[in-house]
Amino acid sequence: RALGPRDLAFALQKPVGFDLDNIDLDVCRSRSIIVIPATGVNDLSVAEYVIAAAMSLLRGAYAATASVRGGEWPRQSCIGREIAGKRLGLVGFGGIAREAAQRARALGMSVSAHDPFVDAGDPDVLKVPLSDSTILRPEGRRIARIVGSSVA
Repeated sequence: RALGPRDLAFALQKPVGFDLDNIDLDVCRSRSIIVIPATGVNDLSVAEYVIAAAMSLLRGAYAATASVRGGEWPRQSCIGREIAGKRLGLVGFGGIAREAAQRARALGMSVSAHDPFVDAGDPDVLKVPLSDSTILRPEGRRIARIVGSSVA
């Protein structure tokens, strides 16, 4: 016989949004369905994307896309900068940030992170008090002012 929703004993969720925001937990509970978030399942993928994006931005490759599509080879604009010796700044130091930090160090980068929930004894974590003057927002120009050679 074919199995239906009433035969489902539990559900595993790959993170698609934040937390369990795309699953109706009340309905699951009413049907005795156990929902288990798959926390951390995509940490490595996202960390690799962070490093790849940083490399792409440093090299200027993304900005040259239209020129390459147009048949040009803008060699000078793609020389860019090397990632070794740069500092990776992370806001938050959870699973994804720790994976990104590990890969950044392997490429010769130094790492700094701010996370109020991580022990101050962690050598990579900067303890910066949260206030109106220190809050970081995802605004490229503001982040770029933090370190003059930032890629934002």
